[in-house]
Amino acid sequence: MLAEYGFILSDEGGGNQWDEVTLDSYILPLLSAKQKERLEERGFLGKYVLDRNEVCYRTQVALQILVLPARKWERFVDGMEDGEKDQGAVDKLLLKALKRFERDVKANIEAVDGLGKDMGTASQKATLRRRWVQIEALLQTAADRIQY
Repeated sequence: MLAEYGFILSDEGGGNQWDEVTLDSYILPLLSAKQKERLEERGFLGKYVLDRNEVCYRTQVALQILVLPARKWERFVDGMEDGEKDQGAVDKLLLKALKRFERDVKANIEAVDGLGKDMGTASQKATLRRRWVQIEALLQTAADRIQY
């Protein structure tokens, strides 16, 4: 909403149920060129999303390619394997990515807090800071789910 329309939804009433963030910047660097090629061939390269409840299936497919042998990954993508046995390894990778993202979010919050008076209005800075805090909360909720 912020990027497209210049505002964010309130956190009141349990937060924005449609809130999501992209994980591409944190998942794609983990992949080799060959893995990216295989994901592209199957229509699963990029558009990795985290929302309030889960990471998307696309993200699961991308992380599974990092932990499964090629044939087993193909079976997972084809729905012949549920990936449950390897979910712990996938969760570890996801947690590392979420922690890297969280460090970047904290740095962005500090950067917004450090903006001078000549850099945007107080309202703009408050909105930007609030958005980073919302993202931080999404990441923390996801990390807590993984660590149960």
